[in-house]
Amino acid sequence: MANDDLLPSQKNQIYQLIEKIELNPNNFEWLECEEYVSEFPNIVSKILYKGTNFYFIFNTAKVEFSPGSETARASYKAPSWEAKYNAFFLWLKCLKGEINQPDLWAELKKQKLPDGTKIDPEASNEPFAYHEVEKILAGIEQVKAYIEQHVETDEAQKKVVNDKLDYLAGAAKRQGRKDWIHTCIGVMMTLGVALALSPIHADAIWKFIEYAVSGLVQFLPGNIQK
Repeated sequence: MANDDLLPSQKNQIYQLIEKIELNPNNFEWLECEEYVSEFPNIVSKILYKGTNFYFIFNTAKVEFSPGSETARASYKAPSWEAKYNAFFLWLKCLKGEINQPDLWAELKKQKLPDGTKIDPEASNEPFAYHEVEKILAGIEQVKAYIEQHVETDEAQKKVVNDKLDYLAGAAKRQGRKDWIHTCIGVMMTLGVALALSPIHADAIWKFIEYAVSGLVQFLPGNIQK
């Protein structure tokens, strides 16, 4: 069995490149794995990013890695050390981008509407009356004010807040009651994820919505029916 492992000097260059791109070498682990060339096994070097499925393999004449720039896995011809080194640099940039990504699906699981929140299956889908729309719009403005005063946001997050709440306000004028409640719950969940709201802030914001539609008991989420 042939051994095509990296030289100590090459592994040192890899170490230095990891530090250069501001990642921690302690988070990487070296392994050996087999590749087959003309049916004969060959030992090659593989480096893992601990705690993930991300890896880079230094094959004899190519490299394989995950993540790629636009795909989960990628491979390139790399017959020289220079080509392998350049490919590893590309992988590190892809890796850094992925490990710094927030897990929005995990955040979504953390965001909860009040316990028991649901829509009455017997609820009517008639349009809101004019005075009901005005009350809902006032409640939405209170949500905006609360977020502005109590939730730290950047410009992108502010745009999300305004766009989503403006959409919710417009929906109250054109959607039926039951449809609007569905829309409202969706908007509240979206804001919870986009702003990474704490349970305290999420509950406070939902209270404004509860008050805005109080008196429309049959159309409210089940937990706030009186």
